[in-house]
Amino acid sequence: MEAKITIQQKRRMWADAEMQAMRTEDEKLVRSWTPEEAKNAALTDARNYRIQTNDIEREGIGSDIVTKSTLNSAYKKAFEVHAPEILKQTTAKKDLANNIKNNLAEPQHRFELQDPFMETKYRFPTAAEATTQADKFGFVGIVSVAPDGKTSQVLKCDGEWRKASLRDGEWIAAGKSIADIQAGIDKVALKAIQDRAELRAAAGQGVGAEIDKAMATADAHAFRRIQALPEQESAAVTMADIARQSLEYKNALDKAIPGYPGTAAKVYALDAAHDAKIAAKEERKGKEYADMVAGREERAKNCPRSIPPTS
Repeated sequence: MEAKITIQQKRRMWADAEMQAMRTEDEKLVRSWTPEEAKNAALTDARNYRIQTNDIEREGIGSDIVTKSTLNSAYKKAFEVHAPEILKQTTAKKDLANNIKNNLAEPQHRFELQDPFMETKYRFPTAAEATTQADKFGFVGIVSVAPDGKTSQVLKCDGEWRKASLRDGEWIAAGKSIADIQAGIDKVALKAIQDRAELRAAAGQGVGAEIDKAMATADAHAFRRIQALPEQESAAVTMADIARQSLEYKNALDKAIPGYPGTAAKVYALDAAHDAKIAAKEERKGKEYADMVAGREERAKNCPRSIPPTS
């Protein structure tokens, strides 16, 4: 039996089709602009973007600027000459939104452990959590799942976890160590957090509350995949800095990943520890300098101020 389409669904379909048709016509018009028309349109859009105070309206203008820049090279050139900062901000904002959207929509790296007795599959963001649980259960195998869904067997042999391959019907654990696998995950996750931070900085004040909220969620999940303390600290410093700039980001970070309520607390603790280390380093440098100056002064006291005349 075929499902019936409701009146509301039909209206939504018609509205979507009409909107798409309007977009297509608008794109044709932008492509047909002469260089002079494109320049005038760019100057008008730049002025409207600058004077707009409503965040939602400003975001819409910025999105249109990016779209028109991809459709008409003369329009883009006019922005590069007359308002490069606006083109940079709007492009960075759109890139940031796409980065977050793709990151939250696509699966990320994880480790899995199958309990054959309970028919339960456990998922872990880091190798340490996976191997700890495997040791607890007395299992010697876990699965590493890449973002594209590709799986690799990781087996424990002689006390060491290594990637295994099937040879002549037998699993041989002679590949990359799980520590090296995790190091690669740490690097990718940290870079994702830092890349988003750079895009946010380039976007300037135009980043809206919804983007900041979604960014906090994406960053929290990436942070959970980082195992090494130095990389965790680098990520925490970046995330805490954004939390100080944006209340929306901070609030979303505080509530991110309900199953791991300590995520935000760990970020703030690592950031505070980093600040303490910097302060201690500066204090130590100041003391060393003071000691050096005091030593010079002491040596000067013990040295003759003038050379006595010879007879």
